[in-house]
Amino acid sequence: MPTAASGKKIDVTEKDFSITVAGGSTVKPGTYTFVVTNKGPSSHNLTINGPGVANRATPTSGPGTTTLTVTLKKAPTTCSAPSPATRHSAWTRS
Repeated sequence: MPTAASGKKIDVTEKDFSITVAGGSTVKPGTYTFVVTNKGPSSHNLTINGPGVANRATPTSGPGTTTLTVTLKKAPTTCSAPSPATRHSAWTRS
């Protein structure tokens, strides 16, 4: 179940072997709420790393939607979704 959100909303769709980030691969520093929908059969989480953000992640779960709010300080910031088979990188902010 999604939690209360703040910051600019970014929709993220996870499937087995892919991540789609709405709005492209570049974001500016600021506060963002990632609305993560897992449409694959496997469990996933979304992990954010970068200056000021260290391994902030959604809970690992199966199909459904969850949120994660983070404040991105500066470049580079990466977004990934570990899965049982591999680690996918959706974007790197520079």
